Amino acid sequence: MSLAVAILAGGSSTRMGEDKARLEVSGAPLIHHVAQAVRPFSAAGIVTIVGGEPDLLELAAVDASHVPDRYPGEGPLGAIITALEDHAATASHVLVTACDLPRLDAQTLGHLARESVATDADVCVPLSKGRRQWHVAIWNVRCCSDLHASFDGGNRSIWRAASGLRQTLTVTAPGHDIVDLDTPEDVTSFGEK
Repeated sequence: MSLAVAILAGGSSTRMGEDKARLEVSGAPLIHHVAQAVRPFSAAGIVTIVGGEPDLLELAAVDASHVPDRYPGEGPLGAIITALEDHAATASHVLVTACDLPRLDAQTLGHLARESVATDADVCVPLSKGRRQWHVAIWNVRCCSDLHASFDGGNRSIWRAASGLRQTLTVTAPGHDIVDLDTPEDVTSFGEK
């Protein structure tokens, strides 16, 4: 398996009220925390940032490239398709994560990668707090056309698009719970833990 890594950073952050990728948490922008967590999993050593502005590369503070979201304003499914299309010629799988997951850890990501290789699933999704966490998953690039067909049919839901795939594997995240920060209240409660 050749694994590429992509961070989705193009959302409108309407519930947060400010750009989540730039939001300072624990002394650094959220995108920095996520980029540091996923960087070791990129076979090429480069992290791709999908969407947002190109200056996010500096905030991520890793060897990175920027790709504009081909479907801006259409939600994370379009950004996932962008990431898969961008890496289709160079990788067999893409670890795709949102920029607002400050507790991603090597144990969880490594477990996800090992299970993805062992099963050759179209998508491998972690289970945290009893729920599938669709905003961090390893996607096989072969499923891009199926996701695109679902997207072109009007679907914007990641899990609905994935439900049509041949194989979906859900694995229990062995590390920290996966926490996403969507609102100012989420940031406050995260800081209290």
